[in-house]
Amino acid sequence: MKKYKVKLSEGALSRLDALYDYIAYKLNVPETAQAQTARIEDAIMTLDSLPERCRVLFSRHGHELRRLMVDNYSIFYYIKGPDVIVTDILYSKSDIERHLEGFDDRQDL
Repeated sequence: MKKYKVKLSEGALSRLDALYDYIAYKLNVPETAQAQTARIEDAIMTLDSLPERCRVLFSRHGHELRRLMVDNYSIFYYIKGPDVIVTDILYSKSDIERHLEGFDDRQDL
């Protein structure tokens, strides 16, 4: 089975940190923050094999943006050769369409 190298963009890392901070400090439940970010990180690491298992949301400039769901969070990524690039991590009930409008202009493509 082919293995891919999973990479997180700076934006995805920043969102993951912000998610942890919000749950741990704003909601004041650090145990939940740790557990949630661990579930997201674990799910991201499963993309090293069969990343095609998630459906394509749209394709632009030869990149197929896909979404992996984890609890109430959406992990957006694309496959580029031997790499899986995670571009964003968003709360699924947020305005995802607005966040994805700039997909064409992403520096991590």
